[in-house]
Amino acid sequence: QNLFGIYENKETIRRLKKVLICESEKAVMQTSTFYGTDNCFCVATCGSSPLSQKQIDLLLSLGVEEVILGYDREFRGGKGDPDTIEYEKKLLKVVQPLAAYFNVYVVMDYEGKTGYKDSPTDSTKETLEYLMKHKIFIPSISERDKRIKR
Repeated sequence: QNLFGIYENKETIRRLKKVLICESEKAVMQTSTFYGTDNCFCVATCGSSPLSQKQIDLLLSLGVEEVILGYDREFRGGKGDPDTIEYEKKLLKVVQPLAAYFNVYVVMDYEGKTGYKDSPTDSTKETLEYLMKHKIFIPSISERDKRIKR
């Protein structure tokens, strides 16, 4: 029901109005190493389940506007491959509850800059920044419906 690193990183998250959500505690510590303890904007869900309303409320209480989902790379292929499509479907289930409250982006490593089962933080700061620069915006269901009707 909590988010690992929320207490330590809440001031940075509040200041930036954004958060990088990863699966593991290790990812939070790696991000802290990359950016310093005073600039870490990462928290961990300690698994890949969708966030609970309590976790969403924690982020809302910090004034978060942008959520970047940086879950582990659980696909081996490239864009359009069957295992990649299955992974994308899994991520959509995680982001849908978030899209009602935040601008949601997903880090997708289609180029294989990280290994299978790696977090976006498992390589270098430069790799993480490259992946975040190329993050994908995920509109809410209502936003997608509006685009389809146009």
